[in-house]
Amino acid sequence: MKTLLSTICLLGAVAQANAMDIYYPFTDASFGDGTVDTLEEMDLWLQQHYSSGDVTVYIAPGTYQDATSWNFGAGNNQLTITAEDQNNPPLFDGCLNGTCISGAGNGYFLRIEPQYSATPDLNRVALQHIKVRNYVNGVYVWRTDNADISHNQFDNIGSAFNQNIVLKTDGSRRYNGYAAIHANQVNNLLVESNTVSQAYNDDRPLLMHAVYLVSSHDVSVSYNQIDMISGDPIRIRNASDDISLNYNVINDSGQAAISTFEDAGNECPSGLISASFNQFGMVFPYQAIYSQSGFETGWANKSYLHEGLSHNRGFKITVDPQLSPASCLYHNITSKADVFDSQHNAIQATANDPRILAASTDVELAGGGQYVRILSGGELVLDTNQHFIGCSSSTEDTCDNNGTSTVNDDSDWLNADDPSVEYNLILHVKSGSVDKNMQLSGAGLLNYGFVIPANLNGDWFDYVLPQRISFADRSEALLTFKAINSGPFVQSIRFEQYQP
Repeated sequence: MKTLLSTICLLGAVAQANAMDIYYPFTDASFGDGTVDTLEEMDLWLQQHYSSGDVTVYIAPGTYQDATSWNFGAGNNQLTITAEDQNNPPLFDGCLNGTCISGAGNGYFLRIEPQYSATPDLNRVALQHIKVRNYVNGVYVWRTDNADISHNQFDNIGSAFNQNIVLKTDGSRRYNGYAAIHANQVNNLLVESNTVSQAYNDDRPLLMHAVYLVSSHDVSVSYNQIDMISGDPIRIRNASDDISLNYNVINDSGQAAISTFEDAGNECPSGLISASFNQFGMVFPYQAIYSQSGFETGWANKSYLHEGLSHNRGFKITVDPQLSPASCLYHNITSKADVFDSQHNAIQATANDPRILAASTDVELAGGGQYVRILSGGELVLDTNQHFIGCSSSTEDTCDNNGTSTVNDDSDWLNADDPSVEYNLILHVKSGSVDKNMQLSGAGLLNYGFVIPANLNGDWFDYVLPQRISFADRSEALLTFKAINSGPFVQSIRFEQYQP
């Protein structure tokens, strides 16, 4: 029996002419033990009592420990599960008083899905103004049309927070944390104005996502605040299309803020993805965040907490038609540009909050308008090494027992052993109407001052640093750009070897 830590509201279920407004929990002497006080019972009660019209289930304020597979749908009418008081939303907590529940089917707080594979898809289901905490997974929506997951708060999702996980016969876990919001085979989905904070597992078996879209179509993911996600915060997989990603704010999360994935040879690429006006903060700074007390299991030493330092990006779109099954070719994908178009997305680098980016010979953040903006007093930290920078910021994966890096310098595009090799540093920038006063540290420089001139036309242009740079060793490979006044927009940073 699920645990209820809320005063039961004796308001009953109120039936109206063309709608049902239900105030949960409630009493019904003719049903079970006389009280409908679990989501499983609420779902069953509706299946038995629903006749027609829209249904709204208002959940009373309080703390609940509950999880279920929700199978009821109101046909072509609207079903909404929401807070009775939006200013005091109910909290569903998977761990109370030292006891955690395993959740529903792979550890979810709530699974919204048809009861059986042969059951018709659900339609018009909304979950709004609910707080969810300490579950292995959050909400799973499967085979549901016209779904709405909005204005919810998800905190502490993953096996790092709830280890009550069903085991296989060999004693290994049957599952780990996947996502806070997980949609599979959903058509017309709105994911809007949710907050997702801290979603990760207690070991590497699986990185997590804030929003995970699988084989879903016509999806809008907008105005969400996402922080501290171990994997790529927004992941799109297997033939998902018509995806719109707008005005999301993402910080302290995975290797790429937005990414696609498909099991090559078995799944289809995703397409028709647009992303506009998203803001990306620091991506994958997990060593700094999770090396604190409370992670004695060695979280801070996991190799993937460092990998982000060399793989950081706003977007990672993986499409290779040659690796896709023949059945996927109807997508007619000929290049990555055909499936992804980003516009006006910004990485905000604020004061006292540096951003770490990775460099190749040309650090193009993305096409179509993506850029980094360095605010006044802000710093942009650029890792100019494709690999880890020595052993100080590396892991066992790249260090031998003597603490010596095992990465071959020959594979580095920057010659870190020969300071006589010099480079021109070129920033593709937009400066606006005011000169941008900047400082650069690294590559043998300390607080080197330079000025990016104003450009009243508002055009992007190449700015070449007056001082050529070189790298005597790996310790000089981190470049820190600091804006003294309001800094420029930076679209790309590249290095060209100087030829005397």
